[in-house]
Amino acid sequence: MKKICRAVSLVIIAFFIFGCESSNLSNYKYKSKNENTTCIEHNENMECTKRAVVLKYEIEESLTKKLTINQNYHIIEEYIKDKDFVDIDEIQYLATGKLSNGYDGKIVSFTIKKDIIMMIKNGSIYPVEYEKHLDDIWIYDGLKT
Repeated sequence: MKKICRAVSLVIIAFFIFGCESSNLSNYKYKSKNENTTCIEHNENMECTKRAVVLKYEIEESLTKKLTINQNYHIIEEYIKDKDFVDIDEIQYLATGKLSNGYDGKIVSFTIKKDIIMMIKNGSIYPVEYEKHLDDIWIYDGLKT
């Protein structure tokens, strides 16, 4: 009986620590979001030929360093799956928050090109695989293990 109670306790503790998989953004800790569309390339007539969505989130720390990084990939996944990207060529993502020194600063930033946006939208790649597909990825040194 003691072993059963211990096993049930471990399951309950694991549930509270790791949670369950969900596609609801409310599970990810962010305070605010800023979204803008901008032109990133013009032709000789000054007509816009490439557009980017610039996203800036103010995030909160998760239980671990890895979870703090990974929440950004889940945030971007939900954002992409919720939008139509007909005229968008890339997403520029920036997350800010409290640094280990107590000041606010840059936590994570990256760029996602159109082909990767479509792979995420179609479910061809999962958040755990994003890092190897992102361009210009930058992660705050205090989160690296």
